Amino acid sequence: MINFIPSTRLFTFLLLLGTLTLSSCAKKDEVVQETSVLRYINASPTLGTFNIYANTIRLNTAAIPFGGGVSYAQYVSGLQSIVYTTASDTQPLLTKQITLANGKGYTLYLIDKNDKLDALLVTDEMPTSTSTKSFVKFYNLSPDAPALNLDISDGSNLVKDKTYKTGSDFVTLDAKTYTFQIKDASTGTVKATLTDVDIAAGRYYTIIARGLLTPGANDQPFSGQSIINN
Repeated sequence: MINFIPSTRLFTFLLLLGTLTLSSCAKKDEVVQETSVLRYINASPTLGTFNIYANTIRLNTAAIPFGGGVSYAQYVSGLQSIVYTTASDTQPLLTKQITLANGKGYTLYLIDKNDKLDALLVTDEMPTSTSTKSFVKFYNLSPDAPALNLDISDGSNLVKDKTYKTGSDFVTLDAKTYTFQIKDASTGTVKATLTDVDIAAGRYYTIIARGLLTPGANDQPFSGQSIINN
């Protein structure tokens, strides 16, 4: 089962999942269907576009470009079979089996390319929301990048030393506009800058490092992307 949920409702939905499950458990004769939520982001560093299928159901109407995705949707918890194809072919480029836990939210990132094409499942564990603070986490999804830091342009460090396919928990920030810098963890060299990113109170954001530091003719160059979680 797939029911689409706008990303702005994700946090409220995850809170309700726990409440509804607990209340349903009190009714011994009632079967409780465990559910999770999942979204998709294309971080594969190529010029290609993709179609995404979940349990044979195509999720996108238009092919997904680099940096694009499919919004959060509700799934029955447990094993899911996710298939990626090119925009013009129904033959699978990648089939990924993932397991979703009850009451959890996830992002599935398409990463790397060619024979190394893969999908990385990340749990979106959100701390308790507040009306005054914001939350940001960072993932390194650049296949040829070194370990990376996420800093603010004023010199403050938010996340340190994240190698390819690793990332952080959410970090609490004041709600305002920031310029973020993605830096080589060893040298401090700025590899990408995200300017004037508006971080709103009560919201959760994921910043990813994506693309290639040494791109080929059909590859996407290194950059950063800010993605809202709720």
